[in-house]
Amino acid sequence: MRYGGIAHADRAPAGASDMATSRDMLRVLLTAHCELTEVASELAQQLRALLLRGNADDHALSRSGLSHTVLSTLANRKPPRDATVQQATRHADIQHLAQVIIAYRDELFANRQQMATVVNDLVPGITSQPGMGPFKAARSILDSH
Repeated sequence: MRYGGIAHADRAPAGASDMATSRDMLRVLLTAHCELTEVASELAQQLRALLLRGNADDHALSRSGLSHTVLSTLANRKPPRDATVQQATRHADIQHLAQVIIAYRDELFANRQQMATVVNDLVPGITSQPGMGPFKAARSILDSH
């Protein structure tokens, strides 16, 4: 398995300095995860606010879970032909926010994958325990030392 350009399967068991470096990586990944989550949530709220200014269909979307499918639909939705400047601007803002939220969620997914790699490198199999995902496992590892 590779992480950060290092082939973990090809090296000796982690020493104290490797473990400290891995814990530092977990701290960075956890901080990034929290920041990405916070920004993505703020963007979703902005998107919902824009949708509430639209028609009944947009109102319904504002109350939805903003799944990847919904965001993709919004990011690729065409504006009405007879849209006013204000409607076209709102539409463009909705498209842009949907695209940015998708990008943030992709970044969160990559962050989670990296976190899982580091966590399982430090404590093999920890994320296979029920209720122990990468985020919780990382917190647990950092709290224990």
